[in-house]
Amino acid sequence: MIELNAVTKSYCRGADEVAALQSTTLTIGGNDFTAIVGPSGSGKSTMLCMIGGMLAPTSGQINVDGESLYDQSVAQRCQFRNERVGFVFQSFNLVPWLTAVENVQLPLSIRGTSAKEQRQRAESLLARFGLETRLQHRPSELSAGQQQRVALARTLVTNPQLILADEPTGNLDPDSRDLVLQTFAELHADGRAVVLVTHDHNVSTAAQRVLRIEEGQVCEQSLGESDVAA
Repeated sequence: MIELNAVTKSYCRGADEVAALQSTTLTIGGNDFTAIVGPSGSGKSTMLCMIGGMLAPTSGQINVDGESLYDQSVAQRCQFRNERVGFVFQSFNLVPWLTAVENVQLPLSIRGTSAKEQRQRAESLLARFGLETRLQHRPSELSAGQQQRVALARTLVTNPQLILADEPTGNLDPDSRDLVLQTFAELHADGRAVVLVTHDHNVSTAAQRVLRIEEGQVCEQSLGESDVAA
């Protein structure tokens, strides 16, 4: 369970202070599928990075399963991300000189998993996403949809309980977008928490709960309400 208690985030822009996230208190359950929507620059990605242990709040507290995330050491937060969180990004963030299977193996290699198990788990996930014939292809040899499927496989190879996705369908064709959203729905059905940042109303309807951010203010949005992309 994730709890934000009076969390704020501000940035300095020259002599001015800009509030990216105003005082926010909310709870995201351990099996919630939550979409965070709003126009560009509204604070969506800032909120996601704070939940993921990558960006400390200016004030307030973020608790994960009752423990204050930013009272932990940097090493402890790294361990939290490595062991419990899977990140999916719009830009895929694949290592360009590694093959598809090597990209998926990478998190397991960092953990010290045996080479045999790395390979087996990576190949199994790539096959799940229809990429069994693309194991030795580098990112530049794959379409955008295929790259995102490799990125999804890399995310899932460590079996994370929390999936954080930042505009994961922004560069994808409709079929690839549907595959990504279907995967998130399956992860949610499997008992995991998914937090998805998007400005696309069609994508947000896949979630069971929608939070809207505008000018740093967060409010619960009815699933029937439309969102305007910016």
